[in-house]
Amino acid sequence: GDQSASLTVTIFIEEPIISVASRTIQFGTTIEETDFVIGNIGQGDLDWHFEDMPVWLKAAPSTGKTGVDATTVTLSVERAGQAEGEISSIIKLVSNSRQEPAIELTISASITSAPRLSVGSTQLEFGEDLAQLSFEIANSNNATLDWTLEENSDWMVVEPSEGSLGTGEAAVIGATVTRVGLRAGIYEDEISISSNGGQASVVAQMRVAQAAELVVTPE
Repeated sequence: GDQSASLTVTIFIEEPIISVASRTIQFGTTIEETDFVIGNIGQGDLDWHFEDMPVWLKAAPSTGKTGVDATTVTLSVERAGQAEGEISSIIKLVSNSRQEPAIELTISASITSAPRLSVGSTQLEFGEDLAQLSFEIANSNNATLDWTLEENSDWMVVEPSEGSLGTGEAAVIGATVTRVGLRAGIYEDEISISSNGGQASVVAQMRVAQAAELVVTPE
């Protein structure tokens, strides 16, 4: 006779679920950047991006894909040009998450009228061959930043050695080294930066190779 059977089919649909540790980020008066972690506690890839970003806030990266491993986003505030006082904004973290596809994050920072010294690189590696390198200093806040540089070695020259920077302005500092007359070895010096917006230092390192010896073979 006729026979019938039933078959149960189970389909698993991968659904990402977003996870964030904090929804309020406060930069205060001195913090310039902070890490923000985006996690995925579901299945499949979580595609996400930020929306409604104010001009004074940057995210790196600003869009991405998160799987099993969490993604760390660096949020940075640019205070230069902003009016003195408190600034705040609500941004959106939009994703394909099954739960909370749009999360609101409250970001705030304090703006003062004082200048702030920022240094692009704190290390200069000349190695055995390089003679010139440069680094950048900037005024990452308001008012005028007056700065001076000082280095104590006789094998390196840094210029310019002083100056002033307005709101958001930057200057490129050139460092030149010479290896003439120096013994083989590693040389290190610290470039000190003093200003009315903070202090900083840049470490310069140079290597002098062992001079080749002339070997004369008698005939």
